[in-house]
Amino acid sequence: MAGGTMTPKEFADEIGCGVWLVYDMVKSGTCPVAPIKLGARKIVFARQAVEKLLAGEASPEPSAQAQ
Repeated sequence: MAGGTMTPKEFADEIGCGVWLVYDMVKSGTCPVAPIKLGARKIVFARQAVEKLLAGEASPEPSAQAQ
């Protein structure tokens, strides 16, 4: 894994779900890792936050960015 962020597709692959479920979780505010918005339509996820989630170091918290 390289870089400090991951795309929604990479995030979906890491947590074992489909990319559309990731988008649905972001939209509903139930995503366990808060997305980082880049412009009006693009999002990424902090790789460190995803790794902590997968390691069980961080409890899943819904993002506060639901709209």
